[in-house]
Amino acid sequence: MKYFLLLKQEDQPTFKNESSFNYNFTYYDLTETEDFISNSYYNFLYTRNSFNAGLGAFSSQLGRNLYSRNSLMVSNIIKLSSTASIEAYASYNLLSPKTSLAAGYYLNNKNINMLGSVSYDVDRANKVNTASAILNTGRISLAKNNELSAILYGYHESHYFANKYQQLGYAWDINYFGKITRNLSFHFTNNYGSPNISGPQMGLVNFSTKVKYNISETKDYLSAQYLNSSRNYYNVNSEGYRMPEIMLKDQYANILFHSNTNKNSDGIWDLVLSFTIHQPQSQTRMNEQFITFKNTEWKLNAFLEEI
Repeated sequence: MKYFLLLKQEDQPTFKNESSFNYNFTYYDLTETEDFISNSYYNFLYTRNSFNAGLGAFSSQLGRNLYSRNSLMVSNIIKLSSTASIEAYASYNLLSPKTSLAAGYYLNNKNINMLGSVSYDVDRANKVNTASAILNTGRISLAKNNELSAILYGYHESHYFANKYQQLGYAWDINYFGKITRNLSFHFTNNYGSPNISGPQMGLVNFSTKVKYNISETKDYLSAQYLNSSRNYYNVNSEGYRMPEIMLKDQYANILFHSNTNKNSDGIWDLVLSFTIHQPQSQTRMNEQFITFKNTEWKLNAFLEEI
């Protein structure tokens, strides 16, 4: 018999010392061959002020590969001053040899909301050790109505499941928000990943621009977007050998006109006229030659939606 079990708290119990306890438990057996432990997802979390201790599936944004199931987890944030604090995170998997450690430093004041962190994860089950460092600048005001934010990543992974290999690299996400005039604003994004960094950022180069123009004193506006993205990456097979390179390229552009001044008895409607160009391209290296796949899409749309 197939069955699904969900246990989740409805009310959060609180205690006099400002602590709380949260829990949830999920188990499913759809094929009637499922293992109870491997198909159970649960969290039992005790919190007191900024201190956390729990049993189950937990992760942290302080680094890479810090997710762990069936683990014991502790974390705490210690305030150093009115603007600075540090965070410590640790987890130990009870059923699989996996241990994670991380630490972060927060700096928060009127001008800066910055986070810097380092982490190290030892996963003996999958035979991979991961070291990471991350710096998040938050939004930095450069001038009136102009802000910049950046996240910098550095990863080092050592794999020793079969053939030993290492992946070392860096990446960044940069966003610029600006307002040129009262009616004209824009958002620029740049994402980059070095050729040998582990994960989905490997070999990534992305540029994206969004522009919005508000028409006079009305609620109508024009918006335009252009994206140019490419990624040159490789996979590694189960034996630890590098596979052929894969190259992806994508261009996307659209122009939209929004009109939401039309009122009727049913409410306010948004009229959207859009013109879109989409040009995806992929290449795979086979026998020292690239096999290329291209496609170009042109679209002109008009639709109404209630807002």
